[in-house]
Amino acid sequence: MFVNFSPADYNTEETQSSLVYAARVKLITNSAEKQQETAEIRRLKDIIATLRAGGTVAEAEIAEATAAAGAGDDSAAAAAVGAGGEETAEDELAEAARAEKAALATGDE
Repeated sequence: MFVNFSPADYNTEETQSSLVYAARVKLITNSAEKQQETAEIRRLKDIIATLRAGGTVAEAEIAEATAAAGAGDDSAAAAAVGAGGEETAEDELAEAARAEKAALATGDE
């Protein structure tokens, strides 16, 4: 960081505050770290990829993902079950996306 200051005595206060600010900025350190992907996030991404490819995912697996994400109830999965007793791919995708979003929002990794 470059700090400009004036040798004039009427700018003493501004010069001093600039130097104090520069000293504080000098103490800041940044560290770039790659975010680690946990097994839970990988599993949820696999579910989403399967659903996007047109495959199906077992209702138990979606319920497990919901429970692991902290939702704890299967009401959304149960509500998505159609008259034939099967979830559509869109319903499963939406549920998996909600579970992944909930996991990221709570900071669970």
